[in-house]
Amino acid sequence: MLSIFIALLVNLFIETSVSFSVVVPRDQTVAHVGSTVTVPCWITPPENAEALEIRWYRHDQFSNPVLFYQHGKIQDVQEESYRNRTSLTLWSDQSGGLKDGDVSLRLEKLTVQDEGVFHCYVSGESTYGSEEIVLKVTEPGVAAAEPPLPLILDDGAAYEVREILDSRRRGGQLEYLVDWEGYGPEERSWVPRNDILNPNLLHTFHAAHPDRPAPRRGPRPSGAGHGGGGTVTDKPGSNTH
Repeated sequence: MLSIFIALLVNLFIETSVSFSVVVPRDQTVAHVGSTVTVPCWITPPENAEALEIRWYRHDQFSNPVLFYQHGKIQDVQEESYRNRTSLTLWSDQSGGLKDGDVSLRLEKLTVQDEGVFHCYVSGESTYGSEEIVLKVTEPGVAAAEPPLPLILDDGAAYEVREILDSRRRGGQLEYLVDWEGYGPEERSWVPRNDILNPNLLHTFHAAHPDRPAPRRGPRPSGAGHGGGGTVTDKPGSNTH
C-alpha cells in the first residue's frame, strides 16, 4: 500500500511539474503607422494553448491589458485605446495557431503611441511565463530595407540567418525553424540540420532551449558563419511544411 501511495505522489509531481517557456524573436518588430502588424509570441514545447490564460499588456498595465484571453475566448477587459484593434493571430503560414502554442498578437491601425515594449504573458494551472518584445513604428513613406543578396558558395547560394526559433524531428531527420535575416515572418521555414553551416547557431539555440530536439551523437556540422547569425544553404521560405 505504501509503495502505491508513493507511486501516486511521484506521478502527481511529474504531472504538475510539466512546464513551458514563452518565446519571442530577439529582434524588434517594425511596422508603419496605419498598418497591421503581427507581434510574434509562442510557447515551447508546443502545446494546445486554448485552455491557457494569454495576456498582452504594456508597461505596468497588467490589469489593463492590450488583449486578454481566458476560458477559451477573448475577454472584454482591455485598455480602451486598443479596443477593436487587437486579436490573436498566426505568426507565420506554418503556424498551427493556438492549438500549436502560437499566441501572437495582431494589432491593427498602428499609431505612433503603439511604439515600445509589449509583454506576452501565458499562464496555466501550474506554470506561467512572460517575455517582452519591442515594436518599432515608422512614419508612412519610410521604405523597408531590401532583403540582402544571397551569399554564393561553390555548390549554391547560402542565406543569412537571424535566429533559430525551434527544432523538431520529421521523418527521422532533425530540422530547425529559421528566422531569415532581411526577410519577414512569412518566409520563416524549416531546414535540415546539415544545411546549417554555423555550429554556433545550434549551440546558442540549444543552450537557451535544452528541452527541444537536439542532435544525437555524431559529427557536428562544419563551416563558419558569415555575419552575425550565420548561413544555411536552403532558400528562405523553401520548406514551409
